[in-house]
Amino acid sequence: MTNPDAPYHAHIYFDAAERPAAAALRDDFADDPAILFVGGMTDGAAGPHPVAQYEVHFLARSQDAVVAAI
Repeated sequence: MTNPDAPYHAHIYFDAAERPAAAALRDDFADDPAILFVGGMTDGAAGPHPVAQYEVHFLARSQDAVVAAI
């Protein structure tokens, strides 16, 4: 059984056509108290991520809600 307080994070990848939808989703995540951190949007490669992306941090207990929002 997963510890409900285990930290998780996800990367939201997007292309230029998807950027407006990704930005709206990011705004929704920023307003959600279950989300612990919302990273800034990158419009190109960053570190090991070869495409535009941002990340969100949350606890295991919120994983289903985060996946449903995506």
